[in-house]
Amino acid sequence: EPSLLTPFAQISRFVLVASAMAKILTTTVGSLPRPEWMVPFLRGEQVPPPDWEEKLLEETKKVMKEQLDVGLDVINDGELARQDYVTTARKRLSGFDGETVAPSAGDLDEATEYSDAKFKNRKGLLTLTKNTEVKAAACSGPIAFTEEGLQDLKKEIDRVVKAAKELDVPLERVFFSSPSPGTLATFFGNVYYKHEDGTEDYNAFVQAIGQAMAAEYKAIQDAGLVLQLDCPDLGMGRHTKHKEKTLEQFQAVAKWHVKVMNDSLASLDASNIRMHVCWGNYPGPHHHDV
Repeated sequence: EPSLLTPFAQISRFVLVASAMAKILTTTVGSLPRPEWMVPFLRGEQVPPPDWEEKLLEETKKVMKEQLDVGLDVINDGELARQDYVTTARKRLSGFDGETVAPSAGDLDEATEYSDAKFKNRKGLLTLTKNTEVKAAACSGPIAFTEEGLQDLKKEIDRVVKAAKELDVPLERVFFSSPSPGTLATFFGNVYYKHEDGTEDYNAFVQAIGQAMAAEYKAIQDAGLVLQLDCPDLGMGRHTKHKEKTLEQFQAVAKWHVKVMNDSLASLDASNIRMHVCWGNYPGPHHHDV
């Protein structure tokens, strides 16, 4: 029997039905609050107990179940065993035996009355107040992903995979985060990769990080997990590391970061990769966000 609906109405009805059948998957960025009792061990203030690995696995299952219970579709371990995602990556690489001052945030450099009161004595990945200097690693030699780093990565992956399997969660619903090459270059300094005239060769620095980190990206995907690239360099990098550059100069930096990241992922399945971009999770005015 011919439809009484116009062709446009028929198309509209099809779109509505298809939309109702589709589901927008829910997830989280990655880093979740650590249990209070774990914090001293993660910061290196205390020696972990003999049953640390067993407790870590139980806490991993707990945080995964909490995500499932609130209805998230794609979950992770909350980066439970990491002090932070940048420091963890740094420990798996060689060539970072130097030290520099962590970049500051342009908005907080101006809002000194606020930042000096809010962030005094606070240590993290950025220098959030000039009254509290934060140190960061600096590249002082050739960058490579070490064998010890690969074993450490595998240990972290194995725990996440084991927890997911014990909870009957398919690995295609579990993501594993890793910083992009540009993100590491944003937080770390470089005194090794230079031009012939002695000035910093920033592009070579980023490229070397990308070539090294490719091993981590491959290992994550080889384990059957969804690879998440954390890319605050494409947002936060503008008002921190590259705040003295013009917008056009920063856009050129971001373009290079994306190229190096793509090169490091070239052999992987793009359908099993996702990307996280942000402008920094610190409480501030953010009026210089790009």
